[in-house]
Amino acid sequence: MTTRPPILRPPNNQPTTPRSKPHRKTTEAPLTDQTNNTISYTRSYSNKMTYATLKGSGHTACTDKPEECFAMFKRWISHNPL
Repeated sequence: MTTRPPILRPPNNQPTTPRSKPHRKTTEAPLTDQTNNTISYTRSYSNKMTYATLKGSGHTACTDKPEECFAMFKRWISHNPL
């Protein structure tokens, strides 16, 4: 009969994994082009991160939607809202 090693557990007052404060979503807005068509959506978070999604593009958005990507890049590089 073999014996198993004891299971090591942290003390009750300590979490098993370090936890950070969750970042709250602050805004979610569609982006439109010059003809008022929705081309993408953005989602901004409290840690100053913004995620942008191009509508109708695949994994390589710059090859699928080059004009829309360039418009988004121009906004980002000139510090305008995406």
